[in-house]
Amino acid sequence: MWLIAGHYEAVEVDKKMKLKKPTWAGCCKMMGNPKKFQDFLGEFPKLVDAGKVTKLNVKFAKKYLKETPEIFDPVWMGTKNTAAAGVADFVANIVLYWSVIQEVEPKRKLVADSERKLSVANAKLEKV
Repeated sequence: MWLIAGHYEAVEVDKKMKLKKPTWAGCCKMMGNPKKFQDFLGEFPKLVDAGKVTKLNVKFAKKYLKETPEIFDPVWMGTKNTAAAGVADFVANIVLYWSVIQEVEPKRKLVADSERKLSVANAKLEKV
């Protein structure tokens, strides 16, 4: 729930976009329309790519991943419920993906800036 707070209307947030009710009832509401929820999760990486998933969203998800790793183990969770196993695996992997994007994005910007500077330098060189 923390991970998608502020991005999925069935997850209630306060004015600061913090999760209001991290409860089982809140989870049931979040997954009330399974097809809509699954479609949203399928599109969620695009929000990560666009930089719309905040550190706050990921902070609490990371906390739960660290404190209760067995819950996010798809094999263990699969013995309880296969749908829950899929969601648990998604959370673990999207947190990892978000972390990689945080490392890679500044490097992408640096490459783009370097390519722009190189293009300018090459244009000046051609004039010489």
